[in-house]
Amino acid sequence: MVWISEENKALLAKEGMERGQTLTYDSVVQLTKKYPSLEFEDILTIVKYVDEEHFKPLMISYCKDAKKLQEVYSSFEFAFVYKDLALIDYLINRHQNDVLLTHCCKVYSLGKRLLENNISAENLLISTQSLLATNEHDATYIKLKLLEFTAFLRMKQLQTAFYLLQKLEITISQLDNRYLKTVFAARFSCNLALGYLNTHADFEKAELYALSTVVNPTSENILLGAAYRILGQIYLYQKNKFDQSYEHFQLAISIYEEINAHDQIDSILYQDIVFLHNLHNKYIDLNEKVDLEEQAHQHIVRGNKKRALELLNLQESKYGASKYSFFYRAKATNNISFYMNALKIAAKEGEIPVCYWMFEEFDKLILTTLN
Repeated sequence: MVWISEENKALLAKEGMERGQTLTYDSVVQLTKKYPSLEFEDILTIVKYVDEEHFKPLMISYCKDAKKLQEVYSSFEFAFVYKDLALIDYLINRHQNDVLLTHCCKVYSLGKRLLENNISAENLLISTQSLLATNEHDATYIKLKLLEFTAFLRMKQLQTAFYLLQKLEITISQLDNRYLKTVFAARFSCNLALGYLNTHADFEKAELYALSTVVNPTSENILLGAAYRILGQIYLYQKNKFDQSYEHFQLAISIYEEINAHDQIDSILYQDIVFLHNLHNKYIDLNEKVDLEEQAHQHIVRGNKKRALELLNLQESKYGASKYSFFYRAKATNNISFYMNALKIAAKEGEIPVCYWMFEEFDKLILTTLN
């Protein structure tokens, strides 16, 4: 999605610049000199609108040359959003001795470790909270709280993560850096959608926040893919929305294909879409990429409970029992104790939609037993 404000579209028309034109970095610099009121977000959206194919290298050069404090903060976040580790290193080396940016450099050094998968969730939380204790800037405060949210999310402390996130909305709205306000809002909305889905099963609010990420002009492809995937998961649990769920999973896959995000594609294909079919009692082709629990689930859908139990035995011998292995074992045996074990784990992990789904199945078992 390429977006530009009407004001900046008029500016381009005045300059004789149009979509599809090839830009040079000198032409970008000249534009900023001629219109000094243009902010980082203006430059980014203009460059991406006019020369989408080359906007990243142009913006990387712009970030490297940034001198104004607000633009430097924006440059750090641009590097993080587009996972440009070399640019983060460059910015840290350039600005780490600037007293106004020392703390910012430490924050994005921590963010870089997260992008590199070079830090555990526990150490991420400790480091984030340590930096929060000395923080004096709203932009780095929000960045640190988003990193803190990520740490709690990875530790599967969903309720805590969601509570922290809810408190950020006002702070983000009060930011005076327009690019950071927009880009933080995009990530905030996507994460809040996930929170409303998993901790409250509030499908309406989750959908609204996911859609706000979709229409946010700064949402990069990896975030758009995540938003569409969340929408697929929102519709997954709702009756008569199988097609909507499947459609949004496919939209996420098409976006991830553009950026060669193969892990995310496989996760949707062999986890989300398989689970969607199983939950709606639909047949699906199986292969070795589908985990053993969902293979067992599919065999329950097909009425082959013996094979389901064989697969669950294999799964538990390798990885131990989980809420899903307990739940599918309960469905295969009509054993209430297995249902209770599954519900306890799901409740402890705070996955409310899963709990509701399990309760519905549990009710069916009770009715069957009474009859």
